[in-house]
Amino acid sequence: MATNAATPQERLSKALGISALFDLRFRLRTLLVSLPWLMMDVATYGVGHLGRFFTRIGEMAPADMKVGDVLTKEELQAVWRETADEGMSSETKGRFPLIH
Repeated sequence: MATNAATPQERLSKALGISALFDLRFRLRTLLVSLPWLMMDVATYGVGHLGRFFTRIGEMAPADMKVGDVLTKEELQAVWRETADEGMSSETKGRFPLIH
């Protein structure tokens, strides 16, 4: 006689929800999978921010002078804060391919 009883593994797979990711059995696996994603997000944001920062500094300082000769520390910090908050405009789209 054939039975429709599920195997223990089938019952376990049906019982697992998203909270199972933080269960002791899966916590290390969850961390090993999610940590690289988090680091990639942070790195991508950092690359975009640095790209915008250096572009803005390059536009402000003449090519034959050092940035420190043209801008003060406070001005550089202001540009750093401004470029951290601004999004990509249509004129810069494609200039920083890691962001898009």
